Amino acid sequence: RRAIEMIADAGGVSVVAHLGRYYSESRLKQFINWGIQGIEIKHPSHSEELANSLTKIADKHHLFKTGGSDFHEMAQGNRNDLGSQHVNYEWFSSLKQKLS
Repeated sequence: RRAIEMIADAGGVSVVAHLGRYYSESRLKQFINWGIQGIEIKHPSHSEELANSLTKIADKHHLFKTGGSDFHEMAQGNRNDLGSQHVNYEWFSSLKQKLS
């Protein structure tokens, strides 16, 4: 909760990531109640079904939608290549507008 507050106080946008890997729906609701401003929709570990569900939640709560390939380094057998997860330009544009 404190991290979300600090990000907002600094003029940033707090986004919860990797929901398919680490967080339950109840945990996401807690983040929303604490003031999270965005949800990572596109991620290599997210199924299409999860991405659709997260999109509906983001729309319902007027949250920013983000995504990424989660590329940190090349790992054997791991093809989460840089740029493999494409996001809608609207998502980028709305976030850019918020931060301008």
